[in-house]
Amino acid sequence: MLKLTSTLLAASFLSLSLNAAEETSASSMEETYDNIWGYSKLYSNEDNEFIQKIAFTGRLQYDYAYYDEDDTGSWDDTVWRRARAGFKATVLNNFTVHVEGNFDLENTDPAYDGLTDAYLGFKLPNGLSIKLGKQSAGFTMDGATSSKRLITTERSGLSNNLWFTREYFVGASLSGKKDKLSYKAGVFSNDASKEFENFAEERFFLLFSIGYDFGDKLDVDTALLRLDYVYNDESDSVGTKSLKQVISLNGQYDNGRYHMRADMTNGKDFNGNSIWGFQIMPFVDLNDTFQVVASYNYLSSTNDNGLSLNRYEKKLVGGKADRIKEFYLGLNTYFYGHKLKWQNGIQFTDAEDGANDGGEYSGIGFTSAIRISW
Repeated sequence: MLKLTSTLLAASFLSLSLNAAEETSASSMEETYDNIWGYSKLYSNEDNEFIQKIAFTGRLQYDYAYYDEDDTGSWDDTVWRRARAGFKATVLNNFTVHVEGNFDLENTDPAYDGLTDAYLGFKLPNGLSIKLGKQSAGFTMDGATSSKRLITTERSGLSNNLWFTREYFVGASLSGKKDKLSYKAGVFSNDASKEFENFAEERFFLLFSIGYDFGDKLDVDTALLRLDYVYNDESDSVGTKSLKQVISLNGQYDNGRYHMRADMTNGKDFNGNSIWGFQIMPFVDLNDTFQVVASYNYLSSTNDNGLSLNRYEKKLVGGKADRIKEFYLGLNTYFYGHKLKWQNGIQFTDAEDGANDGGEYSGIGFTSAIRISW
């Protein structure tokens, strides 16, 4: 606990010091970041009839994590959390080609770990967007949020149990927006292969999402209420969780420097087990650089061993639980928006294991995370 407290205090002090230095030269630093990230634009020519733009895309994410559990002791390590690189091109004015690979910097033999995005997208004159190929299949509040833009250091226990955490699947989707109404629908193979080789041999899942922004009616920046629904065809594939149906009602509220995210989700698996959970996450922008965030998650499973702990907690306890409570408190430091940020968070987790077979957990964890994206 002393090590955790010292680390958290050191992180907060360094973050405050960096902010003080940044305030003295904010405009020059912004210009420097603009120049650095400008190199990701490899080609741009609106007059070219075939290729209008080519840009480098990717993300690099690095964690230090320390977790301590009452009975099993502690674990700490540094981890390359994500490393991805690729390109996105605009061709024939309305078409987008996006190809991006995932790389494992912890186990580099080989480092390449498959494709994430690999799709052709295009827009119709009415604003409808269509994607064909390997793409993100996002649902639930955190599951539909790119890891580039997460407010916490990791996705919540809710999305880790009720969303398909593999995230990228081969399929077809359409999405659009009309006034304050937004919508998305897609059909995806639940194949778990790294590229495209087995997608036609597996089953499928359907994703539907519809949302409406009540911000104007409430006189706030954003008040989005969204309903996500997933139907998953039964399969032995490890690409998806063994959930037959998932329904998520989630919301986003933004008004000036005050924000709120909330999610209530239920999922039923093929064996009759039901999982439900909710998350509430308020956060406040202290200024352009600092942001304070809190999050509470509650998850319950009707059957024993229906719930999994999060990534770093599983380093200490490998079993499954039937009830989980999580509380997270964090400080985010934005040097260049979501493209360059430093996130520090402390999490308290309590997991009950009715079967008493190795899933009980009660502990505290701290994560310090560097996030870079293009």
